[in-house]
Amino acid sequence: MPAGADVVKFDPSLSRIYVACPSGFISVFQAQDAEHYRKLEDFPVQKMVHSLAVDSTTHRVYAPEQQENGQSVARMIVYEATTSDRSKP
Repeated sequence: MPAGADVVKFDPSLSRIYVACPSGFISVFQAQDAEHYRKLEDFPVQKMVHSLAVDSTTHRVYAPEQQENGQSVARMIVYEATTSDRSKP
């Protein structure tokens, strides 16, 4: 995983795990069973994302941004997860 992974959220409906990495990525894993996971991607986001929320009904991933290109901001970004083999949070 990218540096600084600090928040893990699970979408039980899609069996996906999302990990916020303040270095500028959300790592996405597919749970194949209780002991096997497959990395789908490191999805690039703004740096300093320390929190995530996942809606298991809509599969949306919510990420509050603290920075945009090094400048302070305060906003919520919403990503739509795809249900294909690749996930875009």
